[in-house]
Amino acid sequence: MLIDTHSHINDEKLADSLEEILKNLSTGRVGGVICPSYSLDSSKTSLIVAQNDRVWAALGVHPENCTQYDATTKQWLDKALSNPKVVAVGEIGIDYHYGKENVAKQKQVLLSQVELAHKHDLPVIFHMRDAWEDCLLFLKNHKDIIKRGVVHCFDGDANVAQKIVDLGYYISVTGLITYPKNAKVREAVKIIPHERLMVETDAPYLAPQKYRGKINRPEYVAEVADMVASIWGIGSEEVDRITTQNAKRFFELEV
Repeated sequence: MLIDTHSHINDEKLADSLEEILKNLSTGRVGGVICPSYSLDSSKTSLIVAQNDRVWAALGVHPENCTQYDATTKQWLDKALSNPKVVAVGEIGIDYHYGKENVAKQKQVLLSQVELAHKHDLPVIFHMRDAWEDCLLFLKNHKDIIKRGVVHCFDGDANVAQKIVDLGYYISVTGLITYPKNAKVREAVKIIPHERLMVETDAPYLAPQKYRGKINRPEYVAEVADMVASIWGIGSEEVDRITTQNAKRFFELEV
């Protein structure tokens, strides 16, 4: 069984397919999903889809939505994080892809949510895009209050991956590793310790090469696992076992 450790099945793009997706979790190779959030509304939807036995929620506000994070949102999160189906805070982080207008606010919101994760004894799913220097500094400076952390949708090189691993964090890879022009991420996967890697789709985005141009779905994470198997030179069944064990340990899942 595989666990898709980052799949936005709370997204409206997957609304029409949700029933089928949830049904497939009991019959296919992919048997579980972590559903992360990116806003207050999506956090509420995550809790709804996590009523399924094979789905767990992560709650939080994405850096692109940092200006929406206020006292009311923080208060709601503080209460909701005690829900037993919530297994992480996320996705949260720093993102400079569209500019640096809200740098201070992004960092403020990130720290506030990491402190909530610490309060509730939960791991953290980090979103880090075009901001490696600041992100790595944050991971280093706040390591003492981060129970466990994973850098999701990793798109860095082997040097960045090594720094993340050296700090004690996990790395999760997506369909990006199946794209012909993303050799640097495949090179990074080579040096990531087996016990620190997880796989994800980041659905409905970033469909693997085989499904490029289509809406991504949790079951497509098998393509990511198969590419990891090719990179590591081991069987797909072994990658399924390793990454699922890592996900269970990271999110403290009992499945």
